[in-house]
Amino acid sequence: MVRSLDIFVYKSTSHNVWVNLSFEDWILSKVDLTCRRILFLWRNSPCVVIGRHQNPWLETNIAVLRDKGVLLARRRSGGGAVYHDLGNMNCTVFTHRQDYDRERNLQLVCEALNRGWGLDLSMNKHHDIISGNQLKVSGSSSKLAKDSAFHHFTLLLCADTANMTTLLRPAPLLSLTNTSATLSRRSSTLNLSSRSHDITWDAACSHIASAFYSAHDITLTNQQRVVEVEPGEEGGFPGITKMADELKDWYWIYGKTPKFTLKAENEFKFGHLVFTAEVEGGAIISCDIILEHSSATPTALLNNLKDALTGKTALDCTQLWRSHVLAVFQHMAEERCVCIKDLRPGMKNVTSTFIVIDKGTTNNTKDGSVVRKCRVADKTGSIFFSLWNEQAEAIESGDILKLTKGYASVWKGSLVLYSGKYGILEKIGEFTMLYSETPDMSECVPLDQGTQGTRGYSGGSRQDNPPLLSDGPPQQQHNLETTKLRSPPVPSMMDRSSPQADATAGAQAQAYGSPDASAGAQAYGSPDASAGAQAYGSPDASAGAQAYGSPDASPGAQAYGSPDASAGAQAYGPPEVHANHAQSGHTLPTLSSEGRRGRRGQTSGSG
Repeated sequence: MVRSLDIFVYKSTSHNVWVNLSFEDWILSKVDLTCRRILFLWRNSPCVVIGRHQNPWLETNIAVLRDKGVLLARRRSGGGAVYHDLGNMNCTVFTHRQDYDRERNLQLVCEALNRGWGLDLSMNKHHDIISGNQLKVSGSSSKLAKDSAFHHFTLLLCADTANMTTLLRPAPLLSLTNTSATLSRRSSTLNLSSRSHDITWDAACSHIASAFYSAHDITLTNQQRVVEVEPGEEGGFPGITKMADELKDWYWIYGKTPKFTLKAENEFKFGHLVFTAEVEGGAIISCDIILEHSSATPTALLNNLKDALTGKTALDCTQLWRSHVLAVFQHMAEERCVCIKDLRPGMKNVTSTFIVIDKGTTNNTKDGSVVRKCRVADKTGSIFFSLWNEQAEAIESGDILKLTKGYASVWKGSLVLYSGKYGILEKIGEFTMLYSETPDMSECVPLDQGTQGTRGYSGGSRQDNPPLLSDGPPQQQHNLETTKLRSPPVPSMMDRSSPQADATAGAQAQAYGSPDASAGAQAYGSPDASAGAQAYGSPDASAGAQAYGSPDASPGAQAYGSPDASAGAQAYGPPEVHANHAQSGHTLPTLSSEGRRGRRGQTSGSG
């Protein structure tokens, strides 16, 4: 027996996505569709609508949505993510389940629009409506209940395609894996208004409603047959307020996301940072933060970060990554330099500040490149430093340099610091810096890292090495204006004159331009130096000290142009200097990639 059907066309006056979606649910659950067919026409203010089984972090950029004031909704039907605004039309066809037919509905709409505006729309195998040039103008989804069903689809009339492109794109910093969520199919789209300017919301509603009635042998004689409704009115649709509240609830929008693994990573000078998190119910149930390719790991810091992130909602994954993780390590990358005593073979992306105490000599390779092996030092020790070409010729003894993206390697049994192909060398001052020549790290190559017969580290085991990144905040550096001392001049480490020497009995003393030197001392242009001391242009220096243009230096200290320096330290510059003095300077030439044949142990880092 053929059923007699009642046909209704409703047009929503609301632009609220949650209200319009809840009206679909209300009809599906409250209305007997056995003898009824209903067409519901509606549109929303700007929003992104995802399918029931989708992951919002995979489908959109949540932070951008919030910045733009665009709503996010999860519908109860399946399918992919779509962008809605007032330039996008939505059509929902309600039927009894046995009358559910996607193809019939889409064919009806294509024929109505083609007839009204001479378009060339058709349906593809995915139940999308496409134009003749295969551009998508509509996507479909549906929900089937026990005795009822609805099929809804979009129509791009004059939507903001720039907004659509921006919002239907996940956050760039994040990648998601191990998820069962439905993924959207990305397609090129077309606004129908680009084919005909008079395709408006009202005109499209009229043509489609007329076609819907005609398909059921009903003639649409006036606009009153399209009934305008306010879906949010509780009096007309009891229970719809509760339905709308459920759709806007955080747990429905985010908590219903299938379990997934979130991953983010970033490259720093001191290592590769990887953050992974297991997310279930919209919250981080566990996470891990690993610092790869680093000489040491700040375990306590990483554990504190993991504790802080576990239990957080994944709503602000990008913000959490930036504020809780990246910010900490970026600060450390900016502030933390590697001390010379902490250098180890194989370390990459080294950032360090030091002074040139002996610029050494240059050698020419077979291909004409210039290589210099000089000695540099900071307050923790000294090491050989290898430079090439323009950088090799630009440095002088007494230059204070900052190296970025350097690396350490073993060469002929000695630990050497290299600028490397990608190293950046910047001169930040002259003369004024505390330093110590001991320990000499070029003499401290561990047996398992160097060539056969090399010496081991002196003064402690490798397990005692200070970490590259501490568990606490980096110490504050004091930046003072550099005082350049030119009188008396600092002698070149490689150019010392040799006047007559007078040494005391039983000692081996060398005097350069000096009438007298005590046993075991070297005096350069100095009348007197105590045993075991070296004085350069200095009247007196205590035992075990070296003084350059300085009247006095404490034992074990070297002072360059300074009257006093603490034991074990070297100072270039003004009196009582105990902090690094920095002066913004010029960047030394970056090495080219030429002339690198025959260099042993060279690696390059990125950062």
